Amino acid sequence: MDKKEITIPEYEARDMILKYCLKQKGRHCGAYELAKTIFNNDNNEVIRTILVNIEYEKPHIANIVVVQNAQAHITSNKLTQSFLDQGGFTSIAKKEKETENRMRRKEEAEFENLESSTRLNKWLIKMKWLPHILATISIIISIIALAFSLRG
Repeated sequence: MDKKEITIPEYEARDMILKYCLKQKGRHCGAYELAKTIFNNDNNEVIRTILVNIEYEKPHIANIVVVQNAQAHITSNKLTQSFLDQGGFTSIAKKEKETENRMRRKEEAEFENLESSTRLNKWLIKMKWLPHILATISIIISIIALAFSLRG
């Protein structure tokens, strides 16, 4: 038997399995049948894992029975069609990826902000006496200008 892996993302495989079950109109679909008909593959262990993941993440969208060391099967129910109409696992994966990208961009922006703030603080520490020196020089120049204006 050929035990090759499924090369599509798992969320797409989950949606394909649910769509196939809907077409079967309530008939039980075994892991081996799903592996052969949908993925043209003999590796029903991968399908069993996908079924377990569906059951774990969305237990109410299909009737799934996975018995340890035995055949696993899935049957569509009333919620399967509405779940797929809302985008299925593909939609969930896209939303998660968008959220992950937003969080990554936010972290990058916060890091850049922290870097620039640190640079500015270092510069301010180096230049903390500069305003005092300039203020002292300007006071001296004002006093000299006042003295010349009172003389003349």
